[in-house]
Amino acid sequence: MNVEFAKAIDLQGGGYGLAMLSRFPIKEVKTHKLPGKAGQEARIVMRATVVPDEGEAITFLNTDLQHDDGATRERQVATINELFGNEDGPLILAGDFNAEPNSEPVKALAKRWTFVTEPGGKGLLTSPSDTPTEQIDYVLFRGKFKAVEVKVIDEKIASDHRPVLAVVRRGEK
Repeated sequence: MNVEFAKAIDLQGGGYGLAMLSRFPIKEVKTHKLPGKAGQEARIVMRATVVPDEGEAITFLNTDLQHDDGATRERQVATINELFGNEDGPLILAGDFNAEPNSEPVKALAKRWTFVTEPGGKGLLTSPSDTPTEQIDYVLFRGKFKAVEVKVIDEKIASDHRPVLAVVRRGEK
């Protein structure tokens, strides 16, 4: 696997942030800071271009929004939409949005993005990992994609959220 890391903060002599793994080469990695308040953990969006063996490159975005402040999440989503919400070409946005399906951040994303993980979708509960009761993790796209498979993986140990598997096919909508 190819791997890239985007640091959000310094922590314990190293970095803490977001990572991306791909079987295809990862190019043009960039870190975009998201708005926050004094005393909150710095939040980012990791942008990377993945170059498949065949076809057009795909831009992947990875994020983890503020967990304890809805107004900050709304500003962070507004920034994501400002940065990427009008871009042409294939884009996939995934991450921990810390926002429930009917929340303002999710509604704002729905205006410019298509959800692979439909908000309120059956079986997409991811948090907390031991016995999930909330859907706060999502995969979205811009461009022509079609969901082939979407599910939450039954993994309770690796994280405080269960992972989401989303298989998408390009060229369809």
